[in-house]
Amino acid sequence: MRVCSVRRTSLAIINLLVLAVAAYGQQPVQPKPAARPAAVKPAAAAAKRPAARLATAPLKTPPGPGEKVVLKVGNEQVSQADLDFVISRLSPEIRQAVARQGKRPIGEQYALMLVLSGMAIGHRLDSSPEVRRQIELQRLQMLAQAEYENIVGQTKVSPEEVSQYYSTHPEEFDQAQVHQVVVRKKPDGAKEGTPGLLAQEAKAKADEIRKAFAAGGDAAKVAQDFSVPNVVQIDSQPRAIRRGQLPADLDKAAFQLKDGELSDPFETPQALVMVQVVGRRHLELNDASTELETRLREQKVQASIGELRGKTTVWMDEEYFATPPPAAPTPATQAPAVNPTPQQ
Repeated sequence: MRVCSVRRTSLAIINLLVLAVAAYGQQPVQPKPAARPAAVKPAAAAAKRPAARLATAPLKTPPGPGEKVVLKVGNEQVSQADLDFVISRLSPEIRQAVARQGKRPIGEQYALMLVLSGMAIGHRLDSSPEVRRQIELQRLQMLAQAEYENIVGQTKVSPEEVSQYYSTHPEEFDQAQVHQVVVRKKPDGAKEGTPGLLAQEAKAKADEIRKAFAAGGDAAKVAQDFSVPNVVQIDSQPRAIRRGQLPADLDKAAFQLKDGELSDPFETPQALVMVQVVGRRHLELNDASTELETRLREQKVQASIGELRGKTTVWMDEEYFATPPPAAPTPATQAPAVNPTPQQ
């Protein structure tokens, strides 16, 4: 008897378990063993079929001494450590579902995975070129991810480096509190139902909103009077933006306007955008240190990867990797999606 180690489990297996738990989470927990799903029933039958013997799968990592066995499938045994590892790799949402409803769906899907993989080996599917390529691709992806995480773990950023960057890039830590106004446009000739306003209508609407703000209108009241879902968006509450988060002209205006002033409309292909400034502040080093440490570490990681890449000779077939010719333009019948909202 052997313990089947999940340390050789591929990402595809984890995806299978994620789907299983997600589907299970939509159903109530079955209180009686007799009511459990029948996913593990094929395991007994598989053990009786010579072609489906699971013992043919080679182990890469032997089980540790004294590991508790929590699942048996045919002549395979699965340890608690193996299944705990699988659960640890699931998303937080799925782990919460497991915590609420139990680990049974994980065990059932893992058992089914062993049955199917044993059948695949018995049918020599692991020898097919397509499956071998897929296994090798997953192996490469996992090794590359492991090395990336290794590089990240070895990359250190000192407090002195954080302080130096902060002191030499003060403008990056200016923050403005703004109300953003977005009036979505649609092209002339757009089909009926396309969200947005025609260019002249959009400009007229932006002028109306500007007048409402100039008359001392509160942002919440202006938003209530002029907001139209998927057409006119006005922030009723201010949002914090940093330099560089908005298009260049609008970004410049946001940090030059006086408190309470509204910028001129900034025109994009999809919308007219304005901002009203309600306040400013400069982030202190303590407020920015975590963000800076993360940013500097990522820069170092990318530099390390670039150095590795530069030391390796790579050849590409120019014909195979040639850039395809541009596609012929097609008439636009619908306005493209607009998303001028700055990333937080």
